[in-house]
Amino acid sequence: MSRARTKGASGRSDVPRARQPAWPAYRPWVRFVVVFAVVFVAGTKAHEATRARVAPFLVGTLTVRPSAALINLVTPSEETRAVGNTLRGRATIRVGQGCEGIDCLLLLIAAVLAFPAAWRAKLVALAVGVPLIYTCNLVRIAALYHVQRHAPLYFDFMHTCVGQTVIILVGCGFFLLWMRSLARTK
Repeated sequence: MSRARTKGASGRSDVPRARQPAWPAYRPWVRFVVVFAVVFVAGTKAHEATRARVAPFLVGTLTVRPSAALINLVTPSEETRAVGNTLRGRATIRVGQGCEGIDCLLLLIAAVLAFPAAWRAKLVALAVGVPLIYTCNLVRIAALYHVQRHAPLYFDFMHTCVGQTVIILVGCGFFLLWMRSLARTK
């Protein structure tokens, strides 16, 4: 036995239908991707626009000098020194623009800022994540110095494939652990 539906004056069925949400369930992910892309592209463009002026500071002061200090701390016999954007000791490597880790930092910053969390949690994540990525990049530069010194044939592979991949994986791993910690606190 079927029930006939009556139509109201508007010609539509009088039987109420469940309202569809204005945005589907994937709305938070769409928002995340859009905000992530905007923050990452804006950060990248800002870095590109200021690169010529800030590169000596970012590369020479914030990357090469601390890397030389790290190398000398771990292996004092290397007597490594920073000369501009170059590490000189028993091996020599030039640290170029892009090797200061800004791209990975921008990826992490964009992901944290795009994620739907309280601002306090985002600031804590950035206060921990940015120094983590920075420190990992210094370790990467110091390791590349030792690769150049002891196994120069592997330098290009270690620089382009291993080193960069490890830094990105550290950033992604930190972000995933941070997200997981937020889920546990809710």
